[in-house]
Amino acid sequence: MEHLSKLLLSFCATIFLYLSWLKEISILKEKKSESSRKLHSFQEPRRDRGSDRNRSRSGCGISGGSR
Repeated sequence: MEHLSKLLLSFCATIFLYLSWLKEISILKEKKSESSRKLHSFQEPRRDRGSDRNRSRSGCGISGGSR
């Protein structure tokens, strides 16, 4: 009987550790995806600004050439 209770206790402890480990991994994945979203949101406006600058430069070149 005592052996069975120890076995049950170790089984419950193992399940608890496994669940906490899964929870930790999901939190890490969430943080990772959140940080990658932030990086993408910072990079997208920079790309847009760069393309706007390129457009304005090409526009100036065209207008300068037509004069």
